[in-house]
Amino acid sequence: MHLPRTTLGDKLISIEVSQELEVQNLKAQCEFELGIALSTIVLTWEGRPLHDNQKMLKEYGIKDGDMLLLQHVQPS
Repeated sequence: MHLPRTTLGDKLISIEVSQELEVQNLKAQCEFELGIALSTIVLTWEGRPLHDNQKMLKEYGIKDGDMLLLQHVQPS
């Protein structure tokens, strides 16, 4: 499935992924591509953070073409 991602800095990134991909693996791919530490990545879809890293994208209801927001947060 085609999955566009954007960052708060308006950087748009588009990737091809499977709906069976777990959130944790998507974050790992973001870490590799963008050089952002996995532990500081928060993915948001339709205003809701994807907190369960073990869930697959399809379990959240994410479909082809849906936009994800990638936030880089500093640990407290």
